[in-house]
Amino acid sequence: MLQMEGIQLRRDADSIRRRPSLLSDFPSSRDAVFPHFSDDRNFGGPACAHFKYETGANHGVKNKNVAYAPRVENVSPTPDDPYWPKTTERDTILEKIKIVDHDILVIEAQLNKLQKKRKDLEASSEVKSPEEDQIAEPSRELSLFEKVYAENRVKASRFYDRILNLGPEFAVPQYVRPSDERRLQDVEKKHSVFRPLLIAHLKRRHRYLTIREKYLTEKYNQQRQTWLKKIERLEKNPKKVARDAKYREVFEKTFPELRTTRESVERRLRLESHLSSTSQPEVDVDTEKVQSIDLFRRLKLHMYFC
Repeated sequence: MLQMEGIQLRRDADSIRRRPSLLSDFPSSRDAVFPHFSDDRNFGGPACAHFKYETGANHGVKNKNVAYAPRVENVSPTPDDPYWPKTTERDTILEKIKIVDHDILVIEAQLNKLQKKRKDLEASSEVKSPEEDQIAEPSRELSLFEKVYAENRVKASRFYDRILNLGPEFAVPQYVRPSDERRLQDVEKKHSVFRPLLIAHLKRRHRYLTIREKYLTEKYNQQRQTWLKKIERLEKNPKKVARDAKYREVFEKTFPELRTTRESVERRLRLESHLSSTSQPEVDVDTEKVQSIDLFRRLKLHMYFC
């Protein structure tokens, strides 16, 4: 009953919202449009007169006039229609979010499965050897010495495995003595070839260094002799001697102690020459006087070159 009422209400709402059709202005009756096809018109005189009267075939059939029913055109549903589904931008975004959430869940499930598989593989690869299991869980019957021996065996096996991976594998021993080893024989051959070459190279290098050192020494001595001759020639230059005497007088007037020092040095030199000629023991000279003489000489050289 409620369903029938809902259908009737829907029909009433559709009829209210419908707009009238343009065909409603035209008559719906065929007689109004085509009056010459009317039933009251005679068709061909008396020959067709019997059509005006009822016969047995159409006896009891009543000719009822059809009520006027204008034709209307269905209107497309509007957003205000309560029976039309409302699809907004928010609904489309929510639908896309649901799809993305579903994809995320699927990918997370795959990741969890792969991580679990990786853990299983790592656990299977980390299989302990029986000796390690024996060390990890030593029985109470083993003594302290036996435990130490077991640990040493495990350590030795680890180092032995590392050594095996360094070189080629040999099924049987390749030599009885080290000199029988083929590699050692190759090294000895290379050494026998390389040793004379190395000795010759070292001798040649030593000879070159000796010649170079001798050349540098001779060149230094030659240049030193040249320099000494040049200095001696400069010291004996008359102009320089006169200039030094002039400067000496100026310095001795300014610093009287220099005059006394010079005289003492000259006296000492004369005494040394006299003692050397008579082969007598040398007399000690004051070191301060010698230093003053050296200072005076350096000052003269500085003034000359400046």
